[in-house]
Amino acid sequence: MIRNKKKAVILLASLLCAFTVVPILAYKVAPRLLWVDSPGRLSDMIVIAGGNGPFRVPVAIEVAHHGFANKFLVTGGEEWEGNIKLLTRKGIRPDQILAETVSRSTAENASMGVKILRQQKVKKAIIVTSWYHSRRTLSCFQHYAPEIEFLTISVPSQATEPYKVKVVLLEYLKIIFYVFRFGISPFPQHPPVSLAASNPAAK
Repeated sequence: MIRNKKKAVILLASLLCAFTVVPILAYKVAPRLLWVDSPGRLSDMIVIAGGNGPFRVPVAIEVAHHGFANKFLVTGGEEWEGNIKLLTRKGIRPDQILAETVSRSTAENASMGVKILRQQKVKKAIIVTSWYHSRRTLSCFQHYAPEIEFLTISVPSQATEPYKVKVVLLEYLKIIFYVFRFGISPFPQHPPVSLAASNPAAK
């Protein structure tokens, strides 16, 4: 009886350790595993990934102001309208903006967005998204349009720390799901060189 109790305590302690230590380690190494950033280069289009528009749109505009591209593709069935309003308020002309208006996920952002990119004969595009979302987004666009060169410029997370931990850990699960559901590898064939010198998770 005492021996069984000891085994139960050891098992419980092991599980508690696993559920505590593994998430902490996953979060700490997230910038190395999830973050993909590129040096800005002359491109045909700036793609704003769906979600987090108030943080992604200003970075996309900054990319345009640096002269890397002057056209925008806004993706996301729920966010596109708000993101267009943010762009136009900052002086971007309506004729510079294209929109993909029906997607509901990152995979759909990519699969539907690349149709517009092909129609526009885009050869190179810069994707703007949050740092923890950058690897999955890049992988999706490369998967659906391997003939187009994609770069990523990431937005530091502006979320409060508890929420940021949650979305970062959830991103690992989403990447695994995308591998089995869509066959999308999280590792690009030619990983871009990091742009930022600082750790985005600390921002």
